[in-house]
Amino acid sequence: MGFNLHADGTNDPSEVRKSAYSHDSNHCLNECHCHLVGYDTSVIGGTMALDSFRQDFDLADSSPVVRDTLQGNIVSTFQAGCFFGALLMFPMAEWLGRKKAIMISALVFLVGRTFMTASHGEIGLLIAGRAIAGLGIAPPSIRGRLIGLFEIASQGGGMCGFWVNYAVDRTISDSTQTQWIVPLGLQLLPGVLLFFGIFICPESPRWLAKNDSTKLFATGFYGIAKTLGMVIFNVWLAEKVGRRNGLIWGAFVGSLPMWYIGGFTFLADPAGQAAAGNTDRNAWGYIAMVCVYLYGLIYCATWQGITWLYCSEVFGLDIRMLCVAITTADQWLWSFISRTTPYTITSLGYGTYMFFGALMILMGVWAFFFVPETKGLTLEDMDLLFMRSMHTTVWTALRERKSVKDVLADTSPAAVYATGSEEKEIRLEYVDTVEDNMK
Repeated sequence: MGFNLHADGTNDPSEVRKSAYSHDSNHCLNECHCHLVGYDTSVIGGTMALDSFRQDFDLADSSPVVRDTLQGNIVSTFQAGCFFGALLMFPMAEWLGRKKAIMISALVFLVGRTFMTASHGEIGLLIAGRAIAGLGIAPPSIRGRLIGLFEIASQGGGMCGFWVNYAVDRTISDSTQTQWIVPLGLQLLPGVLLFFGIFICPESPRWLAKNDSTKLFATGFYGIAKTLGMVIFNVWLAEKVGRRNGLIWGAFVGSLPMWYIGGFTFLADPAGQAAAGNTDRNAWGYIAMVCVYLYGLIYCATWQGITWLYCSEVFGLDIRMLCVAITTADQWLWSFISRTTPYTITSLGYGTYMFFGALMILMGVWAFFFVPETKGLTLEDMDLLFMRSMHTTVWTALRERKSVKDVLADTSPAAVYATGSEEKEIRLEYVDTVEDNMK
């Protein structure tokens, strides 16, 4: 018995399974990209906290308002670059192919990382490097766990970022620029591996088929908690629990740590106690610390992985690349909230955690009413699933105590809809082209 990427109960042809296993090396190489995303997202926060960084960029003696502004700009420019990079990736991937698009994005990423590493106290060059690097960040039964592997790589990169900052803080003197250059410079290594390694990867089969190439078509602790959450998602939640249940339970259970942290901050006022010189910690404070890690674990085991998986599978084959690019850009657009985080925590205090806890509740309610289960459905079944409104499909499944798959089985591919006195017949036809000699 070994680790099986394919979901239980599926009837994938042996050729599909063999093809998936033969491309393991390609998946590992592409995960370098995800590792870069996770590493960059996490490493910058710890790097800005290093004494050497604060001294070189004149943050140590800045007022709280100026410091929050500069830190917010440094963090958020990466999300801005990712937003535009995701939008640019669609025309590039459609025109040049996925392989060349990844090569270009890796090269752009390396340019941005070089700017950051060589900034040497120039805040403008550092911010420009973050934005440029952001431009460079932008797969039936096995898709859940394959996407889970990509998310594990992302969260694993984030975990590395947390611990690299801790290591340089403990081992390198804060009197030298090397202390903050090392964590930023390490980002170049996976970028170089991705750029040169992509040469040995084949082009995307769907892109080759679309372009008539049918012959080629055939042939830190928080970081640890988040990474552990992605492992749980990958080996269990993705195909065992399902998308819908994972989102609902992840939202409601994930809100509890936020509510506790907010309540503890309101009652105990740890910031005020620290300002008064009282640094004693009681059991309630340690529970609040655990809740931070618990939230990261729950969120990454559910919403972090499932949403990416959902976006990759619900759209039709002809528009999937465009829609995934839009959803990716939207994710980075809302990540721009990091620009306001320093001000929010300073101004609202405990209210920040209450706000995010309330958002989690709303997310769970939305998932309950409007998110159908897609586990076990083929990509082609998605068109049939979305022929009617989501709340109708969801409530039919709940009322009749059926799975979405059973509800779809009762829906004929040739459905007749009446509009006034007219009747429109919609016929869904799928054609698969497979080379006779495909092995």
